[in-house]
Amino acid sequence: MGSEAVTLTLRGERIQLRNAVCSVYNRSRHELLVASPTALYLYGKMLTAGGDLLATLVAEENAYYQSALHLPWLDAYSVVVAKSGKVEHRIVSSNLKMSFTSHTLLGEGGKFYTAVANPLRRELITADTDGGIKVWALRVIAAAQNNGGFKGVLRVHTGANSTKKPYYFHLRMSFDEQKIFAATRAKVYVFDAASCNRLVCCVREGRHAIFGMECGNNDNSVYVVFKNDMR
Repeated sequence: MGSEAVTLTLRGERIQLRNAVCSVYNRSRHELLVASPTALYLYGKMLTAGGDLLATLVAEENAYYQSALHLPWLDAYSVVVAKSGKVEHRIVSSNLKMSFTSHTLLGEGGKFYTAVANPLRRELITADTDGGIKVWALRVIAAAQNNGGFKGVLRVHTGANSTKKPYYFHLRMSFDEQKIFAATRAKVYVFDAASCNRLVCCVREGRHAIFGMECGNNDNSVYVVFKNDMR
């Protein structure tokens, strides 16, 4: 979803969601999470009843939701939140009843671009104005195991020591979860998920900006959508 008003049709009813930023489908529970800047909406019974609103999580003052992903190994959601000039990462329970801040993604003045989860390695990959990609290991805090506390540990930042930092606006995992596809405005690069070494540039486009990217459901193909109007 883009950052504009969208309409969600459930059980024949049209529900206006102002400025929805993204949606994510929980395949194991058949539930849909829709994120707007100010609230998370969880819809269930998607296959049987056509969708019921199960829960809502409203952001606190001066906090705005920017992105959401499903983390299947935790059966929870990865949520990116802008708060008081900083960008932080939270893990939200599948029923939206608990939310834990695991780490800060960016300091003041930074801008978050995109994120993707790697279920095979149980990691979170993000891209922002620091350049390159960041790979985070999400670990349980020993002193908070009873209430599910988490901490995000930065394993790799590929742009940390680069003088000319690439900025990636789209991230996707390959079908076998062994490779990371990362797209700038004009190129798509491939990273090894384990070493985070950049391998090849598989797409170069000089005429149109890259608008979106998806990976195949049964092979390691990549599909790129270009924006024709550069103005």
